Amino acid sequence: MRTTCYGAIKMGTCSRPFPGAVTKSECCCANPEHGFGEPCYPCPSRNSAEFQALCNSGIGITADGRDINECLSSPCVNGVCRNVAGSFNCECSLGSKLDSTNTICVDSMKSTCWLTIQDNRCEVNINGATLKSECCSTLGAAWGSPCEPCEIDTSCSRGFARMKGLVCEDLRSEQCYLKWHEDECGEPLPGRYRVDMCCCTVGTAWGVDCEECPKPGSPEFNAICPRGNGFANRGDILTGRPFYKDVNECKVFQSLCTYGNCRNTIGSFKCRCNSGFALTAEERNCTDIDECTIMNGGCETHCTNSEGSYECSCSEGYALMPDLMTCADVNECDLNPNICLHGDCENTKGSFICHCQLGYFVNKGSTGCTDVDECEIGAHNCDMHAACINVPGSFKCRCRDGWIGDGIKCVDQDECSGEDHNCNLNADCVNTPGSYRCACKDGFVGDGFSCSDINECADPVNCINGLCVNTPGNYMCNCPVDFELNPTGVGCVDTRVGNCFLDTNTRGDGGISCSLEIGVGVTRASCCCSLGGAWGNPCELCPPSNSSEYKTLCPGGEGFRPNPITVILEDMRKSVCYRNFNDTCENELSFNMTKKMCCCAYNVGKAWNKPCEACPTHASSEYRLLCGNQAPGFIIDIHTGKPIDIDECSALQGQVCRNGQCINGLGSFQCLCHEGYENTPDGKNCIDTRESFCFTKFEAGKCSVPKALNTTKAKCCCSKMPGEGWGLPCELCPRRE
Repeated sequence: MRTTCYGAIKMGTCSRPFPGAVTKSECCCANPEHGFGEPCYPCPSRNSAEFQALCNSGIGITADGRDINECLSSPCVNGVCRNVAGSFNCECSLGSKLDSTNTICVDSMKSTCWLTIQDNRCEVNINGATLKSECCSTLGAAWGSPCEPCEIDTSCSRGFARMKGLVCEDLRSEQCYLKWHEDECGEPLPGRYRVDMCCCTVGTAWGVDCEECPKPGSPEFNAICPRGNGFANRGDILTGRPFYKDVNECKVFQSLCTYGNCRNTIGSFKCRCNSGFALTAEERNCTDIDECTIMNGGCETHCTNSEGSYECSCSEGYALMPDLMTCADVNECDLNPNICLHGDCENTKGSFICHCQLGYFVNKGSTGCTDVDECEIGAHNCDMHAACINVPGSFKCRCRDGWIGDGIKCVDQDECSGEDHNCNLNADCVNTPGSYRCACKDGFVGDGFSCSDINECADPVNCINGLCVNTPGNYMCNCPVDFELNPTGVGCVDTRVGNCFLDTNTRGDGGISCSLEIGVGVTRASCCCSLGGAWGNPCELCPPSNSSEYKTLCPGGEGFRPNPITVILEDMRKSVCYRNFNDTCENELSFNMTKKMCCCAYNVGKAWNKPCEACPTHASSEYRLLCGNQAPGFIIDIHTGKPIDIDECSALQGQVCRNGQCINGLGSFQCLCHEGYENTPDGKNCIDTRESFCFTKFEAGKCSVPKALNTTKAKCCCSKMPGEGWGLPCELCPRRE
C-alpha cells in the first residue's frame, strides 16, 4: 500500500509531507524519524521488533532489498542531496554547514555585506561581518570577499530567510518601544532588536510601522515566544548563535530601571529603586518621589523637591536649624551692628526696623538709613540767591558770587561802591543784582573793562557842515560863515531865518519869483524839509529831494518835524509795533510807539505802522539813518543827536521779563528768571518749568481728582483737555473767555 510519507513529527503532529506516494518500508526504512499514512502515525523506532521486521535489510533498504533513493523526498534543506547505498548525504555550499541532524545547511561563515553593486563592483559595505542569509534577506545586494551577488529567496519576504529549514524566519532588527497606544509608540529603547527579543521581553510595540506586540497567550504571541515571557527563540543579533534560555533584560536593555538597580529573574526582571525613587506603574523604571507633597516633606516653611531628594529652606529673616527642617528668626540687629547706621535697630519676626536719626530716612529697597538730600527735594530755607549744599544728616547754605550773607538771607554786594571791580578808568561801574557791569564813558568804546577813544570825526553825522577835530573822549566842531554850532556841538546849523514859499515862477531874466508865502522867520531846514519849495530874501529854490544837499539839510526826510536846535530831525509819528514779521505782521504790542522805539530797541519790534512796514535790518544804511547806530537798543537823543540806550525794562514794562527781573543793559536788556522759571528761546520772558499735580476738579476752593502724571502749569491749564487747578498748594487755572 502506498501513501504519504512525512519528514517530521512535532508535538504529535506530522509535518513536512514528501511528494508522491511510497510504501511503508520506503518511508520508515529511510529514516525511523518519519511519519507514515493517512492518518499519519510515527514510524516504528529503530530498536523495535516491528522496525527489524519491516527493515530486515537495514536502514536505507526496502523490505524486498532495493536501495531507497532518499533524495527523492528532498531531505536536504538549503543543500544538495547525494544518494548512496542504504543512505544519502547532504552537501552544503561554501559558507554554510550541516546542523546536528545532518539534513539542514545553516550559515556558518560571516563576511562583508555590500549595499550596492555598480558596474560589477560591490560598494558601500556594512560595518562588521554578517551571515549571508542575514545580509541578503535584509539590506544587502552582495556578500563575501570576493563578493558575489545575493540570490533572492522567492519563498521569503524581504527581511525573512530560511535559516534552519523550510520556514521563513524574521531577521529584521528594528526599534523596540516600551509604550503603545492607538497606533502611537512611545519610550523607544536605545539600539535595534529582533521582534522576538522585543516582544517576548519588555516591549509593547516594534518596527518602523509601530506594530503592537501580540498579547500574551494569543496564537501570534505563542508563535514568536514559544517559551513565554522572558525567553527568545531566535539567534542573537550579534553572534547569530541560537539560544533558548532566559533573556537577561538588565543586560540587553540597559535603559531599564533608571535611578535604581535591575535584577534579572527567570522570564522577567525586577527593579530596586534608589532612595527617594519609586517604581512606575509598569514596574520597569523608577520615578522621583516628590516628598514635598507629603506633609511638606516635614519642612516648617519651604520645601524644594529634587531628583531623589528634597531640601527645606526658610523665608527671608529666618535661618534653618541643625535638624534641617525647622526655622528660627534671625536677629539682624545683633548679627550686623552697622545694619542701621545713623539710626537705631529694632528686631522683628523675620525682619528688622530702622528708626533713623533726624536728617535720615529708610530708603525702600536698601538697608540702613539714607541721608535726606534736603537740597534735592527742596526741604531747605536757603535764600533764592544762595546755593544749598547737602551734608550728612543736614544741609548748608552759601550765598552765590555777588551776594553776601549767611545763606539764609543774601543781599546784593555793591561792587561799585567798594571799588571791588575791574572797570576801565574811562568807564563807569554800574551795580546789578549779584554782579556789576562796566560801561565806557561818552566818547569811548569797549566792553567797559577796556575802553578806547572814539574818533567822532569819522562819523559823518557829527559836525555836519563844519570842520571836525577829534579830542580824547570828545571832539570840536568849527563852523563856516553863516553857520553856528548848535547848542550840543554836534553840527553847524544855518541860523539864518527868512520867509518860506510854497511855489516859484521863472522870470524873463532867468531868475525866479516866489509866491504863496507859508511861513515867516523860519529856518531854511524848517521850510525845505516840510512843504516849502523856496526860502529866503531874495528867495532861493529848496534843494531837490533826491540830492545830497537835501539829505544833508533834511536827514530825516519829508514828514519829519524840524527842530530848530538839532541837526537831525525827529519823526514824531506813533503807530503799532509788531514782535514778528514773516511777510505778514504778527504779535501786535498793546500800545503804540514811534518807529525808532519799535525798530531800534533791542529784540522788541520787527515791523511798524499800518499798513505794516518791515523794520530795517541791523547795520544797514536805513537802520543807521533811523537809529543813529549800527547796533540795536539805541535811539537818537533829540537834543544831542547822540545815540542813547533804550531802557526796555521801563519802556516795555509788563511786555518783557514776565515772571522775572528785568535788568537793562547797554543796547539791550536781560531777564533774570525767578526760581522754577526758565528763559524763553528769545530771552524776552520767563516760563514756568515747575512740575506738580494737575487737578481736573476745583470746587469750594479745593482741588481734587489729580491726573496720573505731574506737569507744568502751562501744560495743565492750556492743553486740549485742561485741568481746573494746579500745584501744591492748589492754584486755580485762569478761566477761558
